[in-house]
Amino acid sequence: MVEPDLGDFAVSRPADAEGERARGTARFAFLTLVTLGLLAVVFTFVPFDETVEAARRLPRGAIAVVLAISTFFNVFFYAHRWRVGLAYVGIRVSFWEVVRVHLGTGPLRLVLPMQTGEILTSAALARRANQPAEKVVGTMAYNKYLTLMATLALLGVGVAAGADSPVRPARALGGLGLAVVAALVTLESRAVRTVLMRVAEKLHLRLGRGVTLLLAAFEEIPRRGKLRLFCYSALFQFSEVIACWFLTRALGIELSFAALTAMVQLLILGSMLPISLAGVGPREGLALILLARSARPQDAVAFGLAYSMAEYLWPLVVGLPLTASLGLDTLRREKRP
Repeated sequence: MVEPDLGDFAVSRPADAEGERARGTARFAFLTLVTLGLLAVVFTFVPFDETVEAARRLPRGAIAVVLAISTFFNVFFYAHRWRVGLAYVGIRVSFWEVVRVHLGTGPLRLVLPMQTGEILTSAALARRANQPAEKVVGTMAYNKYLTLMATLALLGVGVAAGADSPVRPARALGGLGLAVVAALVTLESRAVRTVLMRVAEKLHLRLGRGVTLLLAAFEEIPRRGKLRLFCYSALFQFSEVIACWFLTRALGIELSFAALTAMVQLLILGSMLPISLAGVGPREGLALILLARSARPQDAVAFGLAYSMAEYLWPLVVGLPLTASLGLDTLRREKRP
């Protein structure tokens, strides 16, 4: 049986590489246009200059605290969680190697819709660790699945603690998230996984092997490990609530902690929609809707922009110095037997 190999990606023909670059450029251009279009819609309802003025009122101390929280959780804590998940499926990678790959590929993930860009990071780590790409991608996907579960759990906690009933767009996001989780939960059943693997194997032997590796996290991570990773995911998502608490207070937006917890989870769900660069646009639009009764429009959008910059764009900027060297080093590596 032929082992799935990342070398196929690295030694593609020049024409293939040129075509992939062209498609990447087209994706980036499309997402950029959508992002700018969504922001243009937001600023037809909210004065741009007043939004900028509201953002300028953010104290430097609050900005520094929020960036520190973002750096710790989005870089170091994120890498630790992923490394723990990989260890459960038998892949041992050093903590700093995971940090380097996660940071270095961060800027490149901008050319892909949110979440799908993680495949690029997983492929780079798999090549550097000489591991099957499908198994590394599957473990990353399992962490994303637990993150979605943690988001919905925190949303439920916020609503149960007294947050106002979400508006229609928020209910739609929550319903979509629940539907995705319900579909993924079926993969916890060994019978379901067996059926999927057998069907894939009948279609093609290599496809069957790939599906088996993709589902390895569901199969090999013990229950205690899954609970541990879920707690990591819940703490990771809760860190964004803390960061947003500093931002809302700095902008003079008064919200109960329960309402803030629920709102941040809805913003996270909106950020997962693969329609813009790093979720910019949908996040600001949702902030405007969800904060309609609690803040001036310009303050709501300023909060959304600050949140986007601190929690999503800042970690990507931090990785820029590593991007070129990491890419060249990864491409030079040969697949070892």
